[in-house]
Amino acid sequence: MIDSLFSAQIPILIVLALAAIIALSMYRNSQKRSALIAVVVIGVLAVLFLGLGFLITTESERVESSVQKMMEAFNKKDLDSMFNYVSDQFNYRGADKARLRGRAQSAINDYGATNLRAWDVEVTLDEQDEKKANVSCKVKIDLPRAPKFIKERAESTYVEMEMSYQKEGEIWRMTSFKLFQSIPRREISIPGLP
Repeated sequence: MIDSLFSAQIPILIVLALAAIIALSMYRNSQKRSALIAVVVIGVLAVLFLGLGFLITTESERVESSVQKMMEAFNKKDLDSMFNYVSDQFNYRGADKARLRGRAQSAINDYGATNLRAWDVEVTLDEQDEKKANVSCKVKIDLPRAPKFIKERAESTYVEMEMSYQKEGEIWRMTSFKLFQSIPRREISIPGLP
């Protein structure tokens, strides 16, 4: 409920601003105290709503924060922190969390993998299960020590990523993902994993 309320923050603020303009116009035309009270009440509601938007962290924001924290930890080569955001039930085409971690370590060691980043992150909370979410985003990584053809491909394009997340305690953890080449869109796999 709170997630959907604050995801519609801009439209709600626009409606409140329009209501304030109408009430202000009514006050200017009539000079009635009730119209002035309406302007003040609408203004207070808008300020409270805006303030709550900064104070309350929605579940969608928490999921997106988990995605960004994973990227930051990878870039610091802190795989312990990164894999804190990967569920023990993780499964990528039959590969578990330990195997994915080994592949991440290999990418760092072999290719100098760095500057992992995600943008256009979209979080969709599962309406049936409040502890599940889906995330889609664009992802890019630099591979300075990779063979030339791999390095050039990594530099020239990004991949689209679809991830499934599950809330475990207070932490949102990734349970699976798929990677897609952007043009033409087709699923791709990570070398060294099934």
